[in-house]
This record gives sequence, C-alpha cells and structure tokens, in this order.
Amino acid sequence: MEAQYHLAVLYYRECLEAAERREDCRATQFFALKLAACYDQMGFAAKAAHFRALACPGDLPLLG
Repeated sequence: MEAQYHLAVLYYRECLEAAERREDCRATQFFALKLAACYDQMGFAAKAAHFRALACPGDLPLLG
C-alpha cells in the first residue's frame, strides 16, 4: 500500500508544479492538500505540514 502513496506523491507533485507555473491558486491549494494527506499517511509529518502551509499560507504566522 505504501507504494501507492509514493506514486500518488509523484503525480500530485507534477500537478502542483504545473499549477504553480500557471499561477492557478485553487489548483495549487488542492494539490498541496493532496500531498499533505499522502505524507500524513506515510508518516512524514514535517513534509505534510510544509504542504499544508503552502495550501493555506494565511493560516500560519510568519516566521521571522
């Protein structure tokens, strides 16, 4: 089952990069959340948090 998540991550990353190139905010958010969910399932909490922050940048305080 873990291999399924690795394939999903590859696919979602490609889609996320394409959405970023198109500057499509809604698609970027969608695929970032999909990546976060995959990384959560795989046990990579830090990576999941990174993509969740990318999807919802206004929800987190700025580090600085």
